Amino acid sequence: MAWKINCPEEVDINWLQNLFLEEFNPEVLGEGREDVSLFIDMQNVKFCTPAGLCGLHEFIKSHDGRTSVRRPEKNNAHRYLQRIGFFDNLKIFSDKDFASHPASGRFKEMMIISRDIQPRSSVVDDLCRDIACVVAPDDRDFQEFVLFCMAEMVNNVIQHSHSIGVTCAQYYRGTREVEVAIADHGRGIQSGLKDNPEFSSLDSDLDALEISTRPDTSGTFDSSSDPYSNKVNSGNGLFYLKKIVEKCHGHLNIFSHSGHYYQDGNEAPRIQQNSFFPGTLVVFRLNRDYTSTLGDVIREIREESLSAQQITEDLPDIQFE
Repeated sequence: MAWKINCPEEVDINWLQNLFLEEFNPEVLGEGREDVSLFIDMQNVKFCTPAGLCGLHEFIKSHDGRTSVRRPEKNNAHRYLQRIGFFDNLKIFSDKDFASHPASGRFKEMMIISRDIQPRSSVVDDLCRDIACVVAPDDRDFQEFVLFCMAEMVNNVIQHSHSIGVTCAQYYRGTREVEVAIADHGRGIQSGLKDNPEFSSLDSDLDALEISTRPDTSGTFDSSSDPYSNKVNSGNGLFYLKKIVEKCHGHLNIFSHSGHYYQDGNEAPRIQQNSFFPGTLVVFRLNRDYTSTLGDVIREIREESLSAQQITEDLPDIQFE
């Protein structure tokens, strides 16, 4: 027997929260395809978001056996998947019967995050800036938000996932929101944290998600075999992303193996059990109508963090007799 994923009309974040595999007999695909062990049925797909596409892409890449994909019946959906690079990255459905128009101001095609990229390098900066400029070509302040939020997430894939990753982005004119997704099919946040001796006994994906969004969580990393030997990383990537989403009234989703973290603006985040995702997927949405600059928001976050730290330090020790 093999496994099958039935894609709904909308391949988005809501679908990922309920994604499941069902048993499937590959013989129904016809002669010569009996060895297919994963079948992705996209026949009914009409609409896709970066979250859904990056998540599905890494689900497919994590599979060791032969995968077969059924294309969408709707030509518009099929062409969008071709245009954004979903099929190209999987090396399927390479035929194109349409002319590609410039994507600036609309979306950024899927880009592979290679193991060959050095963390915190100009290549990372260029990749993130390229995406930021495409989804917000006429808004330098908003570009800086996207660039800052993306850079730490891309560096996390390179340094900690032990796999390649993928990213893409889309601007939605109706809501004036930008959605950015970064995914990998690596070892997950829990395993990454356990490299740090402080978290060596960690055994819960849900706890790992909560811990990873605290300030100064991951300690310090470098790209050597002992990533905690040098202080080259603040360990604040997800913390700052969480706080920016909070300040900008955005949305943040993090999937890592069996855990799902969701934050809606400044509401308290929800962390819950989820169907298994083979790696880590980070998705954030920001609204371009937000008027503050990145510098102002970062300054506010730092001031709040220092104030909270000072309050903690000033609390008297309480002795119980």
